[in-house]
Amino acid sequence: MNYSELKDEELIKLIDTDENAFDEILLRYKLAVRKIARQYFIVGGEDEDLVQEGTFGLFKAVKNYNGKFPFKNFAFACIKNSIITAVKKDNSQKHRPLNFYVSLSTEDSDSSDKNFIVRDTAADPEEEFINSEREQELKREIENVLSDFEYRILTLYLEGYSYAEIAEKENKTLKSVDNAVQRIRKKIQNIQRL
Repeated sequence: MNYSELKDEELIKLIDTDENAFDEILLRYKLAVRKIARQYFIVGGEDEDLVQEGTFGLFKAVKNYNGKFPFKNFAFACIKNSIITAVKKDNSQKHRPLNFYVSLSTEDSDSSDKNFIVRDTAADPEEEFINSEREQELKREIENVLSDFEYRILTLYLEGYSYAEIAEKENKTLKSVDNAVQRIRKKIQNIQRL
């Protein structure tokens, strides 16, 4: 059977009887999981931790899909929710002073103006307003501390490009790109500590 010719919804129906159907879903959504995971940042965390959480969200989407909506939309929502839940859990009581997460992307990927979002776990309207103000302040701070090169690297990274792809686009070495990403992380961590 040629799984690549099947729609997602058709693959979901086969999953209980054919493990290759699930492998095809994983293959199809691998890049999406990585791209969504890269939009979030945990202080002291690793990218792969969030990719793993996103993959778990994809697994939950497959198991809970009921056919009422297109699978792609349902899967993206489950992946994102799983990652956000992991970030919130990590930032819970043991990290009370750091009880927020940073999203390094926007909901609207067509926007050329990247929003750097800080979210608190509270739903209080007053705190929402304060967080909105903090969002704008954080965005300005990030733009101010990053060099033009670092900002370009961050933008490409958030768009889901690998280090190798970024290095090729920027005509730089892999090491140069990795160093830039590490500097960006440190600068963002320093901003959060203020």
